[in-house]
Amino acid sequence: MRTPPRVFISYSHDSEDHRNHVQDLSKRLLADGIDCRLDEYEPSPPEGWPRWMSTQIDQAEFVLVICTETYNRRADGKESPGIGHGANWEGLLITQQIFEDAGRNNKFIPVLLRESDALHVPKFLKPYSRYCVETPKGLKENEGQVLQFNISRRGRGSGSSGCFGLSRACGSTNERDQPAPRIR
Repeated sequence: MRTPPRVFISYSHDSEDHRNHVQDLSKRLLADGIDCRLDEYEPSPPEGWPRWMSTQIDQAEFVLVICTETYNRRADGKESPGIGHGANWEGLLITQQIFEDAGRNNKFIPVLLRESDALHVPKFLKPYSRYCVETPKGLKENEGQVLQFNISRRGRGSGSSGCFGLSRACGSTNERDQPAPRIR
């Protein structure tokens, strides 16, 4: 029996509605057997938030980055002082890991809750395939088809893959970008 992939969701607290959408996504992944981690499930980590976030990113097999204008601004360190420390810190940690891996990315997955958020993918994730979970009926009505990634299961035997949900690659602002149904 394979261990389910551990996934961490990195997002900004844009609004109550946005947080509800992120929680819906997390609940769907949990229902699909994914070991999904979200700050909402941890009321007060004894090690403190910065260390908790770092541990989640380090221990996750995949990090879903929920891209919004607010997340992008905070992850890029351009938010007003005293606001958005979580997304700012996570953006820094993600940037550093991609830098240390010489630009190779097998872990960080840009996710759009709305196609209009394609303009707000952080710079450190622009080169990689992004996935949109918006549907004409909206996220809640399509929860059963939220997200799918055919994922190369590094360290679990070559060629094996794992899936969760149903995806569609989102359009890109760069003509060279091609939607990629697989992340390797």
